[in-house]
Amino acid sequence: MFEKVKRFFNEVNSEGQRIENNLREVKDQYRNNENSSYMQF
Repeated sequence: MFEKVKRFFNEVNSEGQRIENNLREVKDQYRNNENSSYMQF
């Protein structure tokens, strides 16, 4: 029982890490797009 719970928490944790990384990538892309659109003006 305890092992199942532990494994579940590990999966949730790694999923959270992945989501966090994705958010960071999206933010970086957004920032880059913002900068490049400023350059056009």
